[in-house]
Amino acid sequence: MNFGFYGVEFGPGVTLVFDDFQTANRMDFLALQDWSVFVYPGANFDLLEGGWVRAQNQDAKVAHIIWSGQMRLDSPWHQACKTSVGAS
Repeated sequence: MNFGFYGVEFGPGVTLVFDDFQTANRMDFLALQDWSVFVYPGANFDLLEGGWVRAQNQDAKVAHIIWSGQMRLDSPWHQACKTSVGAS
């Protein structure tokens, strides 16, 4: 029986996510509770320069938004990568 990707389990409470851009012979294991995202004040998808603007020659309004922040990893030793996965 072919269960496909969703038939694979690593243990209770483990979320398995498929990445279309990952190479066939590599698996990455990330402990997401160790990652944090910090957003700079005034840069969390805030509108710039007055907000919405009517575009020229269009029935639409456009806006420029800004996001700026940092991603931090607290425990890099909890992350893992397996590179000798057999691709058959």
